[in-house]
Amino acid sequence: MLHEFISELVVDPLEKYDGFDKERIVQSCGIIPMWVCNPEFMGISLVDSLKTQYQFPMNNYWNLGGTLDPDGTFNFTDDPPSYPLMKIIRGNEIFYMYEYAQVIIIQENGKIYKSRMD
Repeated sequence: MLHEFISELVVDPLEKYDGFDKERIVQSCGIIPMWVCNPEFMGISLVDSLKTQYQFPMNNYWNLGGTLDPDGTFNFTDDPPSYPLMKIIRGNEIFYMYEYAQVIIIQENGKIYKSRMD
């Protein structure tokens, strides 16, 4: 069991990275998933938790456009779809990690927070 607040952690949840070993995908995500699952910060929102642990500015880029499909696929104008490398359900929030250190958090209130953590 990961933690009572982590109900799901899936690497390559849409199985779009066939040519990659799952361990390699985990390594490419760096330490960010460890911050998501850090039990010391389970009492606060995931956005606040990540902002505290990351210690660099985390701007919300959701207002720049794009759509998020129910399966976690992110679509932005003429770009190819972005598929999640990892999905973590933490309490009532959903965390998606994408290539290029992009993250999307579906917050408890249903609002979407999109940022880059590199």
